[in-house]
Amino acid sequence: MEYDEDVEFDDFDKLGDIIKGAMHHGDRDINGNRWDVFLTDRIPLEIAAEFAMGNGEMDLSGLKVQELRIEAGMSAMTVKFDEPNSIKMDRLAIEAGLGDFELINLGNASTERLTVEVGLGSATIDLSGPLPKNLDAEMDVGLGSLKLRIPKGTPVKINCECSFLSSVDFDHFKKIDEDEYVSPGFNEDKDFITLNLAIGLGSAEVVWVE
Repeated sequence: MEYDEDVEFDDFDKLGDIIKGAMHHGDRDINGNRWDVFLTDRIPLEIAAEFAMGNGEMDLSGLKVQELRIEAGMSAMTVKFDEPNSIKMDRLAIEAGLGDFELINLGNASTERLTVEVGLGSATIDLSGPLPKNLDAEMDVGLGSLKLRIPKGTPVKINCECSFLSSVDFDHFKKIDEDEYVSPGFNEDKDFITLNLAIGLGSAEVVWVE
């Protein structure tokens, strides 16, 4: 791990790496490999995290997250925003390989750009919180599974590029075109969010939550 002790936290217009590091272990005992990283809420953060194997949890509640990129290989990973992001996030990008990924309270992340790629693993995206009115999400599923937890009453349009080998379950959605679905009470003249899905041999499911 490297730490730059010369970083001036009051220099908000400057960009630099505060922490860079990697964890390596020669045997199979991963229990001894544990990092606890504490981040400041005083400056905007651009976070790029890659997890190869193991378990991880990121609580980004109340921070100033400007950009978030996560690669979760064979990891079991949870990211949560229990409190609103203090600034607008430019981009949130997730790559889930063979592991299990969960994003909790997406609405609190305050992002209008979301990309999710699921390989052979599974991803659960919870859309709770104050979602941006023009949220446009791109989600690509290979052989894995995607579960979308959407608060009841949220106006949603789903564009789904699916093959006959795909498995989709869009509970209570109305199919209005070959690849287009809308939520109950949907009105195109009012604000809504758009979820663009591409499903290969995998599956996608919508679960309505209170």
